[in-house]
Amino acid sequence: MKKIMLSFLFLFLLLNVNTNAILTDDSLSENQSFTFSFSSPEIKMINDEIQIFIKEASSSITDPGYPSLPKYTKTIILPQASKISSVT
Repeated sequence: MKKIMLSFLFLFLLLNVNTNAILTDDSLSENQSFTFSFSSPEIKMINDEIQIFIKEASSSITDPGYPSLPKYTKTIILPQASKISSVT
């Protein structure tokens, strides 16, 4: 009888610890939102080429025969196993 009671107690403790670990993982979830705003673009004709300028751009993408496009780079470091729900 003692063995059965100890077995049930051990099983109860084992299940209780696992449930707490799962609940703790869920409580660590965090939502983050990032918003980036830019000034209105300026379009200029320079040397028979269309060039687009945005004040916040850190550099530009150039491809021969196409307009130079402003580029803004931002690095966002996320924890491992993060899930991105949407990008708009």
